[in-house]
Amino acid sequence: MKTIYLCDSSIEGILSGVYTAWASGKGHDNGKLRLKDDGATMELFCQYEEVTVDSQKADKVITAIRNKISEEAYEVVYKAALSNDMDRADKIYRFLIHGFRVGAGLSV
Repeated sequence: MKTIYLCDSSIEGILSGVYTAWASGKGHDNGKLRLKDDGATMELFCQYEEVTVDSQKADKVITAIRNKISEEAYEVVYKAALSNDMDRADKIYRFLIHGFRVGAGLSV
């Protein structure tokens, strides 16, 4: 069953969601991030989990992005988090899945 992680629209909220989804161990194909107030309807056959904003978890993700991918990748994530795209949380999550797989060779 897919788990949808509902996170706050702030950078800390989104990165807390990334941390929570990653640490769940459920697999990236079985998780999705959404903003709490995105106005979208609920998806069938999904479990919903609200993510609490946690600055320590967000800081761990930031440190990992900077150390394992690049400073430029963090800047891209930061700017994406500030956008008005309602799917930005999951797009950031997918970008980071790819980024951690590729590592420092990621072109942004």
